Amino acid sequence: MKSLAPLFVVVTLAVAAAGQVTTLKNEIPASRYYNVEKKAAELLKQTNYRSIWTKEYFLDRAKPARLQERKLYEVIRPNKWRSLDESYYDKPKREEIIAVGKSFYWKYEAEEWRKGDLSDGSDFAIDAGPSASQFRYLPAVDLDGIVTEYYEEKALRADAAFATYASDILTHVRIGRSWYSADGKLLKKVVERTIEGYEELLRETTTYEYDPKDLEIEAPIK
Repeated sequence: MKSLAPLFVVVTLAVAAAGQVTTLKNEIPASRYYNVEKKAAELLKQTNYRSIWTKEYFLDRAKPARLQERKLYEVIRPNKWRSLDESYYDKPKREEIIAVGKSFYWKYEAEEWRKGDLSDGSDFAIDAGPSASQFRYLPAVDLDGIVTEYYEEKALRADAAFATYASDILTHVRIGRSWYSADGKLLKKVVERTIEGYEELLRETTTYEYDPKDLEIEAPIK
């Protein structure tokens, strides 16, 4: 039986190597990056807004992406929100939810609206395993004609879950790009995930619109 010791050494060295990234221009400490994120999250809790999130898959990043999912989320303070989830895998799917006060309404595909109980919950995913991140900041970056403050995170993670030899170890790369208004509101965020040496890429894009004039949320049924 082969010893696992050489593999452990390889994994350790790979994780260490992931942390030895070249210093980024305009690099900032992690604390500053996370403080900006925290402030934006607090501002989001205080205003009406509309966000649109999309997930795109590139089999080859040099070619057009395939849209996999899209989510529209609208909020009117203090107690109204609406979400519209659409997925485009083998068969397109559509689900809409509206909450007005303590009343909850749900509709799947072309079915009739149904009323039910409102429960809190959230789904999220993180990259498992140790990673090394770097952060940078650029002032006065243009975003669709708006002057914004730009923040970027680059994270590397070595993955040896299926490795037998050193050449089997994969380096996962995650790059997050965020654009903020002068008063700290998040306007757009793009997160890209790939593996070094591969052409495949997964991109998630979220845009935010604050106090939209056409924002209305009402109960669809009584």
